[in-house]
Amino acid sequence: MTPPWGRFVIVKVLKSPKEMNMRFLKSVAGFGLLALVLTPVSAGAQTAPSLGAADSFAVLAGSTVTNTGSSVVTGDLGVSPGSAITGFPPGLVSGGTTDAGGASANAAQNSVVTAANALLAQACTTNFGPGNQDIGGLTLTPGVYCFASSAAITGTVTLNAQGSASAVFIFRTGSTLVTATNSSVVMINGGQSCNVFWRVGSSATLGTSTTFVGSILALTSITLNTTARISGRALAQNGAVTLDSNTVARTTCASTTPAPGTPGGCPIITLAPTTLPNGTVGVAYSQAITAGNGLASDRTYTFNLIGTGAVPPGLSLSSAGVLAGTPLATGTGGTYSFTVRATDTSNCFGSAAYTMATLTSVPTLPQFFLALLAASLLAIGYYRLRGPTIARE
Repeated sequence: MTPPWGRFVIVKVLKSPKEMNMRFLKSVAGFGLLALVLTPVSAGAQTAPSLGAADSFAVLAGSTVTNTGSSVVTGDLGVSPGSAITGFPPGLVSGGTTDAGGASANAAQNSVVTAANALLAQACTTNFGPGNQDIGGLTLTPGVYCFASSAAITGTVTLNAQGSASAVFIFRTGSTLVTATNSSVVMINGGQSCNVFWRVGSSATLGTSTTFVGSILALTSITLNTTARISGRALAQNGAVTLDSNTVARTTCASTTPAPGTPGGCPIITLAPTTLPNGTVGVAYSQAITAGNGLASDRTYTFNLIGTGAVPPGLSLSSAGVLAGTPLATGTGGTYSFTVRATDTSNCFGSAAYTMATLTSVPTLPQFFLALLAASLLAIGYYRLRGPTIARE
């Protein structure tokens, strides 16, 4: 017997098809909206903003620049609309000029505002939640990383440019950026620090002995604790820049000519062969590894091993890409995994992972029969020479 609530539901469905259709459409729309929210924005659309008049500045403040100790600023140093710069000397400005409240510093500040707005206008590819988000220990690929509030770095954050010299990394914080003592930002795989930007919603503080990469565009102040180093810029819009025995070196992008049909200014470099022949213990081995970018005008490559793998004992890889030597005995041989990188004259590179074995020498079938034949001939010869003597005895 069907319960009363079951009958009610059936009658309701049969009598209200229009209502059910509306509910279905609303459900589909709801799931579609959820899918849209959960779908990550594709990376690679981010672009480096022009710094305009601020490009030549390594350090720029809104109110004051204060230095303690033997800081070295490579590039221009300025302040605007303030005019106070103290601590130079003992601080040193190398390869640039100093402008305290002048026209060039004012123009630079206007360019910082424009660049900061350009950074804020770009869509986030990764969103970090509220609270203090620590990205130390992460390896990040090119993208726009947005922090609802503050960002922190404890240890090392690695920026993997994936072989593109034009890879752009953008970090945006709602409030502060703080790094711990001895923290670092490291770039790998062909990236350039000129393409790394940190848009800080309030103040940035780099901990003692921090090694930092990229241009900081802070709304208020920037503080560099003792011996912190920046490969990039410290640009504060409204507040002060405070230095203490630091190194701030303005960086510019190396000019690259993108190869036809390849992204990011670096061609896709492939290595050949894709697999290596195995070696034999005690037998000389030589195998050439080559590289190419698939274009008519190829380049010269330098080869080296990367990562934690190792070639078989007794073999070595030359800078020309020749893996050669005589495999050494290691018990019954072994299997070895390693990665080879080929780097061209423009610092673009490709890599390939290899696995090869070194085998112990085992006689082949023809060798076995030859050895058996030789032993038989020796036995026959011995018998013919010694046979009569043995018989007489």
